[in-house]
Amino acid sequence: MALTSQLIGMTVAAGVGGSSKDQEVAGWVAQQGTVYNYLEQSDIKAFASGMKSCGTDETCQKNKWDNERFNEESLYKTEYAMGITSSLLAKDKLPGIIVALDDLMAMQCQTQVCESYKTELVDRSVAAAEHLAKQIADWGPSMDRLALISGGGAGGGRVESRPRLPGDTDPVGLAQLEKAIKYLQGAKTTATPRTPLSGPTENWKTFVNAEKQIQLEARAGQRVDQVINETLSGKKNFTSSMTLTTDEALSAGQKYLGPEYREIGKPGSGVFHSADGTREFRIDSGSISGAHAPGVPHVHFGVKDPLTGKYVSNNHVPYAD
Repeated sequence: MALTSQLIGMTVAAGVGGSSKDQEVAGWVAQQGTVYNYLEQSDIKAFASGMKSCGTDETCQKNKWDNERFNEESLYKTEYAMGITSSLLAKDKLPGIIVALDDLMAMQCQTQVCESYKTELVDRSVAAAEHLAKQIADWGPSMDRLALISGGGAGGGRVESRPRLPGDTDPVGLAQLEKAIKYLQGAKTTATPRTPLSGPTENWKTFVNAEKQIQLEARAGQRVDQVINETLSGKKNFTSSMTLTTDEALSAGQKYLGPEYREIGKPGSGVFHSADGTREFRIDSGSISGAHAPGVPHVHFGVKDPLTGKYVSNNHVPYAD
């Protein structure tokens, strides 16, 4: 299938008088199209199915959004699209985004959580579609029209336009884009304002990097909480199901101990107790060198009996950077 697509792409490039480089790019584009176009539409269908299966359960929908990685996939593919500057690549990529956008717009949400996720995905799809359309000369006159609808900023500025010629027809996908832009204008959201999605490519990259950092911090916070929870519910000696980074381990220790924690024993012992003495965080030399079980660098999170001083639970948490 991939080889057939590549041959088709090269044939198309040759037919429009493309250079040898254009032919090479076109072959690659056609091959990638069998992957990206299918995945984009299937991802939207999976997202819609996941949200629908939760009914009105917003917690279920939030879990689907996180666990199925819809956000990460959307960011990755939008970043990929926003980096395209070749008209051949843009022509190949744009139809897949339009098809996925059409499916997304047809989706019916039963909760505000679902609607907010849908709005975010539509927003990114529109930004990517406008960027790709700017690379295609035939879209020039239509970009002026989109700019009017979206308030004068479609695609982060006006594309170099050409006059509409007699007999010109609207490019395929224009109606879907107009519909999506009007949907975004009418969407009511309480989300914290972020970097505008319709902007120059560098602006988009700034947004994507910020989103990635938000996702990394969110996942780090989840790991920290999981370590604390398993410590509090655990019994005796055990090894954590999680591996933290150094920063996460220290952050987890501070959160676990709470305010007014203190170091026990000699200065530099690496053993810290909470103010009430029931929680212990240990980063002693034997632990961080991996000198004892589980045999790798780790830290300890412990729960201690306030009367006997013995461990109720002692969680060995590996860390690595």
